[in-house]
Amino acid sequence: MTPSFDQLLLQRRSLRSFSDRPIERQVLDRMFEAARWASSAYNEQPWGYVVLDDPSSETRARVLDSMEPHNRAWAEKAPVILASVAQLGFRGRDGVNRHAHHDVGQANAHLALRAAELGLTVHMIGGFNHQAAGEALGLAAGFEVVALMAVAYPGPPEVLPEPLRIKETAPRVRREIGEFVRFG
Repeated sequence: MTPSFDQLLLQRRSLRSFSDRPIERQVLDRMFEAARWASSAYNEQPWGYVVLDDPSSETRARVLDSMEPHNRAWAEKAPVILASVAQLGFRGRDGVNRHAHHDVGQANAHLALRAAELGLTVHMIGGFNHQAAGEALGLAAGFEVVALMAVAYPGPPEVLPEPLRIKETAPRVRREIGEFVRFG
C-alpha cells in the first residue's frame, strides 16, 4: 500500500547507515520523474543531476574528496552519490535566474520524497567544496553544484560509530509552526 503524503513526510530521514544493495535504474528513473515535475520560475527547470554510481570512478572519487571529512566518512558507503546542479542563467534570454537554487531545491525535495516512498534514504550534503565538486564534474561556466546527495537503501544503525548511531536513532525534532509562520 502506498503511504499517504503525511506518512512520507514522517518517514523521510537523512540516514547515514546504508545497505550495499544496488539501486536499480528504474528506481532512479522514478526519482528523477518526480524531480521533473517540480515547479520553477518561468518554467526554466534549471536542474540537472549527475549520477555517480560506479565506486571505481575517478569523478566519484574527486567529488567525494570535495566533501568535508565528517561527511565523506559515511557518504562514500552509499551506492549512489547524486550531484544536483543549477543552471544559473536563462535559456534563450539574457539574465541571471535568481530562483535557480530555489527551483533545484524543489526538484530535490520531490526526488527525496519519491525516494522515501520507494524505501530509500536521501541524505542531502551541503558540507563540500562547491568549486572542487564543480571542477570534478566538469561543469561549464553558468552551472553550479547545489547539493550532493547520498542515496541508498537504509542499513543497520549498529554499524555506525556511537555519535552517528545516536543521531541516526534519535527522534526527529522540528520547530513548531508558530516559530516560523507569521500571519498578517
